[in-house]
Amino acid sequence: MSATVPKVKDNELDYDDKDEGSYVEDVALKTNIELNPKALPTKLYLDQNVVPFVTKALDDLAKERPRDPVEYFAYYLLANHPKRQQNQ
Repeated sequence: MSATVPKVKDNELDYDDKDEGSYVEDVALKTNIELNPKALPTKLYLDQNVVPFVTKALDDLAKERPRDPVEYFAYYLLANHPKRQQNQ
């Protein structure tokens, strides 16, 4: 998962080497996010993992205009699930 690291750094820490301190904090934050998606703020989590997928489904739904849009939407989500496509 490629995560966008939020800039939440402790500015009160005084590092001898500012660049090294910044690098260490970046690595610590990125590792935490990759291991625990619950650490992401809700909006960032949804923007990265849900919104692009649902937007494509809604675009397709708007183009097709099926009789049963809810069933079409559900089928689209199941048939085009990114993890399902990676496993095939």
